[in-house]
Amino acid sequence: MNKKLLATFAVLLIFAVASISGCTTSQNDPQALVKFEQLKIKYGIEQQFSPNISDMSGYLSDLSALRGKSAGSAAKIIDAELYSAQSFYYLSKALSESSQIDLTAAKCSASEIKNATTFAKLSSDTAAKATAAISSLSTEELKHMRTNQLDAVKEYGSNAAQLTAAIKQIC
Repeated sequence: MNKKLLATFAVLLIFAVASISGCTTSQNDPQALVKFEQLKIKYGIEQQFSPNISDMSGYLSDLSALRGKSAGSAAKIIDAELYSAQSFYYLSKALSESSQIDLTAAKCSASEIKNATTFAKLSSDTAAKATAAISSLSTEELKHMRTNQLDAVKEYGSNAAQLTAAIKQIC
């Protein structure tokens, strides 16, 4: 009994010290959601994701950092956005790589084919995660998503699957 009490006290002490030092601080929902909306404005993606891969990379980086400081409902919303943005980003990268494939002399070992396949798989995987994350949001939480974001994410996954199938026909 004393060992359990001592262990519990030690864990609480470690958590208190970590909290004071800032290791476990998290944004409360309103702060995190305000910063989330500010990120969408900063990157100009309030209505849709940017086709600019560099902008999307910056957005994903900033969004990931915000997610690390978020908790509760805000964390769920940011997760859904993060997976959605990743799916779009990877699909964009896959399409960019596939546009460089020389269809007249395509070699299955070509880096463009390998990269396109890898990015399409990542897009498909994150689209599935985004679909699950968006579907789990409450009506109030969904207000922070774009109109028809769930449908868009499903489309990203479908496009990634079509690209993968097209590449398989070549190889």
